[in-house]
Order: sequence, then structure tokens, then C-alpha cells
Amino acid sequence: MEQENTGAGAPAKRPTFLTVLCILSFVAAGIGVIASILGYVGMQAAENMGMSLTEGMEGMESMPGMEEAMSMMKHAKTLLIVGIIVTLIALYGVIQMWKQKKMGFYIYTGAQVLGIIVPVVIAGMAAFSTFGVILSVAFIVMYGLNLKHMS
Repeated sequence: MEQENTGAGAPAKRPTFLTVLCILSFVAAGIGVIASILGYVGMQAAENMGMSLTEGMEGMESMPGMEEAMSMMKHAKTLLIVGIIVTLIALYGVIQMWKQKKMGFYIYTGAQVLGIIVPVVIAGMAAFSTFGVILSVAFIVMYGLNLKHMS
């Protein structure tokens, strides 16, 4: 299915696997950015109406898992902004990989690592997602398998 560079100046055809990975990443980035923006706007609207995410939860910190949940709620807006920024950086990397540029892989990988570490720094281990790490590593590995097709 993959075609090799047949002409002296003709660009190499993008492999189907890389194309599929990029399309999946484009869709995920779009959904992620839209969801984060809507979440942020909704939280801002609730705050403008005098509502708080942690309202009525005082004294519940001793319940199992509640301290972590409250930390996530306390930092939710910051986490949403960080998520948007990291997603846009990763999207730039995907666009570069779409163009078959190796630089995109390194940008994407850096963004994925930031997307794992920064939320934990901001909100503690409550922001750690095992599923998120597995998904990030899987995509990094799959993109890495396509490095040989990038320049």
C-alpha cells in the first residue's frame, strides 16, 4: 500500500498508518479544545452567578478521595487552560507530522509529557490519569514507528 519515492524530486507519499494516526489526533484535539473551552465558559458563568464548585463541601475532606476531588475542583479552570495550551502544542506537532516532518514528533512527544506532568504539579496526584498515560505512550510509540517516513 505504501509507495516509495519514485521520482528524483517527488515527495514521498504519506503512509496510511501515519495518516490514520494524524486524523485521530486531529479529531481528539478538536474535541478536547471545544470541551475545555465550554467547560471553562460554564465554570466562569457559574462563578459570575455566585456559585462555587466547592460550595457546601466544607468538612468533607476526611472522606476517602474527597481531598483529591476538592483539589481538582479548586484548580479546574487552571487545568482547563493548561489542557488547551498543551493540546494546541500537540496539534502543531501533529500538523508537522502530517507534513512528514520529524520535528513534529518531538513537539508532540514534549506536549504529551507536559500534559501528564503539569496537571500533577498543579493539582497533585488527583490529576494523574493512568489511562491518559497509557494512551499518550501508545500514540507516541505509534508515531515513533513512522519516524522513518519523516524528514
